[in-house]
Amino acid sequence: MVLITRHVKINIQIEFVLISIQLNFTFKNLRSFVLAIWLIYFPESPKFLAEHDERELSLEILMKVFRINTGRSEKEYKVTGVKKISFASVHKIHSHLYVTVKKLRLYKSKELKLLLKAAARYTGKLFSEKYLLRTIFLFGIQFGLTCSYYTLMLWFPELFNRYKIFHMIKGYSNVSICEISKELIKRSDEVEKIQSETAIDNDVYTETLYLGLACLPLSLLFPFIVHRVGSRLLLGIGLAFDSLAVFLILFAKTELQNLILSCVFKLLASISISLLYAITVDLYSAKIRVIAAALGMSIGRCAALLGNVIFGYFIDTVCYLPFITFGILLLISSILTFLLPTPDPKLHFGEEEPRIHRKRSLLSHL
Repeated sequence: MVLITRHVKINIQIEFVLISIQLNFTFKNLRSFVLAIWLIYFPESPKFLAEHDERELSLEILMKVFRINTGRSEKEYKVTGVKKISFASVHKIHSHLYVTVKKLRLYKSKELKLLLKAAARYTGKLFSEKYLLRTIFLFGIQFGLTCSYYTLMLWFPELFNRYKIFHMIKGYSNVSICEISKELIKRSDEVEKIQSETAIDNDVYTETLYLGLACLPLSLLFPFIVHRVGSRLLLGIGLAFDSLAVFLILFAKTELQNLILSCVFKLLASISISLLYAITVDLYSAKIRVIAAALGMSIGRCAALLGNVIFGYFIDTVCYLPFITFGILLLISSILTFLLPTPDPKLHFGEEEPRIHRKRSLLSHL
């Protein structure tokens, strides 16, 4: 974010003033901008292209993957063509012209209606008899996990700061966060005076940095662990221990204990979110898995908003309530994980597998 102030003299002079929080948001937005540009040049999956009748481009990507994976020449790739997948989404836009969803033009009202109908049809499949139960379970897990994760990650720096302020007032801080919140409410005048006269302790930022670094060790080991343990089991165990960490924050008596439990929560929750997206892909067919993931993320954002409202409202009145609520949500999410069905390998190819042409020798035609 950039704060722009204007001083009107003879000419308009524009000054850019950056403060710490604006600098923070600037770097975060810049990262998203760079990723957006990078994704423009990121190739589509071969199966997606085959579904939308772009078989030559699909084959080019398959050949490139072969070259990168094996180090051999693309000419050695035995696949010579990709057949059209029969279950591709084809729409009639004129009496003699049929196109796929990807080629529909949004500025054409008739084609826009076709696109919206296709989106509604695919979304409706999420709640069909085949997928209804897993959709409910997945969205429930998404709600519980993201509501807890995004809320607590936003509020952890404030909790660390409360420990610092309490220590400045009382000279010690070996009490729980709820006792600190209750005491700070009683001494609101002193707290306001300290906040107006004293800068935020740099240790608060250091502790926030520790939260970010807490994810690093397991994130590096994550690809090796998930294939040995299994994504569903790992997600269920991670959510269960996440729930325990949130409950234990209520009983933490020192700032160090609070920091350790916060790092454990951050570590497990961030890995759990990645696992949840991976499981979503496995549980749905190719046509609707993106819609399932998008709807799940939307539910997660709504849950995060609701969680922040709840936490901000109760942290100074009934402090233990939001922690217990988030702990229960994570525990329920853990139980729902074990109720998810086993992924069906056939779902990776929708209703049938994409077919390919292979090179044949002369003898094969005799």
